[in-house]
Amino acid sequence: MRADTKQTIASPVGAGGTFTYTGTAGVSGTLPTGISGVMIWGTTDMYVVLGVGVSATTANWPIPSFTPVFIPNLNEVGGNVVVSAIQISAGGSAYYQPMA
Repeated sequence: MRADTKQTIASPVGAGGTFTYTGTAGVSGTLPTGISGVMIWGTTDMYVVLGVGVSATTANWPIPSFTPVFIPNLNEVGGNVVVSAIQISAGGSAYYQPMA
């Protein structure tokens, strides 16, 4: 690793959760205030977005099935964020964990 590179290890915050998605976006419950992001994975390929009042579309982050991915919280307006997912080709379940 380069000397000028920083690595940060996030810690889980509160309880994680799950929601389902199909051709219609599924949405998590409200996540804790001040999180650095969310770790998310799904049972099928999905598109994912994190933000205030968001709903996933095919323009969002594509994530392969069973691949945990950290999505950073870029919310700078305050308010509580949610995570949302929509199927790429088949519906499934998304599992998420807010991170500090």
